Amino acid sequence: MSAEEVGKDRLGGEYRNFAVAQDDLMVCKAACENDGICRSWTYVDPGVQQTNGVCWLKKFVNTQTPCAHCTSGYKVAENSNLAHNSMSDTEVDMDRLGLEYLSFVVEQNDQTVCLAACKNDSRCRSWTYVDPGVQHTNGKCWLKSGTNINRPCSSCTSGYKSAPTNEHMGSEELETDRLGNEYYNVALNADDQASVCKAMCQEDGLCGAWTYVDAGVQGPTPRCWLKSSGNTPKTCTVCTSGVKEKTLTLSPIASNQQRVGNRYKVLTVANELECLQQCEDDNKCMSWNYNSALTSNSCGLNVTVNDATTGTGTSGFKVKKDITLAAGQEHMCFVQESGSVKCWGTNTYGQLGDGTMIDSDTPVSVGSLSNATQITAGNYHSCAILADRSVQCWGRNDHKQLGNGNSTDSSTPVLTNSVMNAIQLAATDNFTCAVQDSAEITLNNIESTERGVIKCWGSFPILNNRNSWVGSDPQNIVSSDFLGVKQIAVGNFLNKGHVCAAMNTGEVKCLGKTIVSGSVNSKNEITTISGITNAVDLASSDIVACAIDAGSKPSENKLKCWGLINGKHYPEPIELTYLKGAQRVVITAENEPTSRLCAVMYDGTVKCSAYGKGDYAVSGITDAIKITITDGNSCALIANGEVKCWDDEAGSTPTTPVNVSF
Repeated sequence: MSAEEVGKDRLGGEYRNFAVAQDDLMVCKAACENDGICRSWTYVDPGVQQTNGVCWLKKFVNTQTPCAHCTSGYKVAENSNLAHNSMSDTEVDMDRLGLEYLSFVVEQNDQTVCLAACKNDSRCRSWTYVDPGVQHTNGKCWLKSGTNINRPCSSCTSGYKSAPTNEHMGSEELETDRLGNEYYNVALNADDQASVCKAMCQEDGLCGAWTYVDAGVQGPTPRCWLKSSGNTPKTCTVCTSGVKEKTLTLSPIASNQQRVGNRYKVLTVANELECLQQCEDDNKCMSWNYNSALTSNSCGLNVTVNDATTGTGTSGFKVKKDITLAAGQEHMCFVQESGSVKCWGTNTYGQLGDGTMIDSDTPVSVGSLSNATQITAGNYHSCAILADRSVQCWGRNDHKQLGNGNSTDSSTPVLTNSVMNAIQLAATDNFTCAVQDSAEITLNNIESTERGVIKCWGSFPILNNRNSWVGSDPQNIVSSDFLGVKQIAVGNFLNKGHVCAAMNTGEVKCLGKTIVSGSVNSKNEITTISGITNAVDLASSDIVACAIDAGSKPSENKLKCWGLINGKHYPEPIELTYLKGAQRVVITAENEPTSRLCAVMYDGTVKCSAYGKGDYAVSGITDAIKITITDGNSCALIANGEVKCWDDEAGSTPTTPVNVSF
């Protein structure tokens, strides 16, 4: 922990506060130090907010601001590569009681089984192992969606996840409730605002939506409700609500399979797609089973993924949404479950990252990277987000697209300067951009910390200017129109770049003056792309951009594209009806003859549309969850973790997909 900062506040990101009966600021400092979520703290002197002193815990470090009655501090990072699922030291004789969502008997009577279960479950924030003979003949493991506060328990061993969570939250919805699937509620302090409830949802692994009820309605003070699903918004004059963006998506539907275990709900539904949707909407659900042979068209929702077994009906499970498979012009990269990165293909500029410039048809290890979470690839360079949300890049650097302050190519990863809190990357031939979960910016001479800020480096378009930067170091794109970004896609048509962004509102906006950007002027402006209201995926090449506009169910998703399509310029999106029901989309094209678009469909199949070739399906792929394409090659990540690739030259029939050996 840092030294105490007397007369200072670190305002922002508050998720918990409590009265300090001892009127001792060291109690507040210790509370932050022992809380896996906390990154900074502020103690407010007695008599200011309450009779006693008040402690505020915050999930961000934040910037110092003067406050005569405050004392603050922050956590000093000891390990800059802390993974999202890094675990705390084991706490002997301690329980972290509360927000339990799953328990199971540990037949091995080994507490590390419980620790591992929490580490590998994205919803878990803390765990408690209870000794054999107390709650069961064997030991028992409890997984909790909140970090909670540790308390003495002579028969317990506990722990928590050390890294903070940074899931994207939607905006606050005034006079709105999101009724349904409530699993926790708590009375707040009298002066707590809706932001406190919102922060509780963000830090809770199970939460999909929240509702803040005004004081005097359900008690003398406000009340916060956490729900495991987003639900449909309903009018409520005394409520404020919001939703959390999902970090998991569903695998393709599997026929003649069941996933049995830890069922928590059975529903009567019309068909398997409705069952799939019920699981997708509920963060508690990790797998589902549908059986139309049963009288009630049974839909079973499970807390755990479970192993697939042969049976009647259909089933599916949840997988991560992170981008772990990417392609440049003639190379591919893949982030393995361990966090290591493998690349293969051409290596003219060191874009494979193995310390050489030798091409490789088989995957090679990228330096010593072992904690990557996401990947992107430009034409001849590659970049990865690490567990601490910093960025490292390798390969061609003639436009400073690696972001390390020089223009020298690198065949091993180098740290990109001043990029923190990165949650997604996109790259083209001469620039790279990142979406930052939060960043400090100055807009209209006012400094503030904003969510969803884009930072770019290399030769990217200059806002409100005719030109692009020439080899720029990383810098934020500062505009009120580009705040609240959740995903980006980039392209570079005739060295005139564009950056398109899917917003948390569901809109898509583009910066630039290319055939994709939507601008009709000679300056690089930010334009809202018409006709897209709920973008769930976004992709761009140099000449075409596409967004998946969510439908009422996955099979109703609409793929809408704009730019240069089949010899005609479409400044506004058109729907590609052949690809209705798309879940993920990718595009490759430097020019129209090489233009090719492929999508992972809701059922796990892959369909494509190519210039001069028309629409076609890729045989041999039935359970894809992600896809990437280069000039002539394609690869898909399969639900079981395999990567399958095939040749797909323009005008030719795709070859049979084969497994890539890592």
